[in-house]
Amino acid sequence: MPEISEEQQAERDALFSELDKLRDLDALGEEDAVSGAFPAYWKWLADYDILQAAAEISQPVLLLQGEEDYQVTLVDFDLWKDALADKENWTMISYPGLTHPFTPGRKEEGAAAYTREEKVSPQVIQDIADFINCTK
Repeated sequence: MPEISEEQQAERDALFSELDKLRDLDALGEEDAVSGAFPAYWKWLADYDILQAAAEISQPVLLLQGEEDYQVTLVDFDLWKDALADKENWTMISYPGLTHPFTPGRKEEGAAAYTREEKVSPQVIQDIADFINCTK
């Protein structure tokens, strides 16, 4: 959103103020929740290595990426591809021209791309069905 209202700016400032508490978790008491979660959770999350956990999965996994996704970008997708390239149980597919919900759009549109009545790409549906049918 190129312009935001004063109310939206206040909400944004409050959110960032809340998240700033994460900079020094040791300064928080055990019952001092940050965005609804207690310090123990945030400490666990800081130490959690999602790519290592993913590498330990032995079941078949399908990871899909819309190349026009502005929330989870191709940079993120490439991190997963690089980290799991040697894992034969991982299938990774990216889709040009598709956004986060696998509907047509462009990154530049941001959330506005989600306001149109669109359907999930038939190719994505087919790839999911094929994956399921091949892993039964």
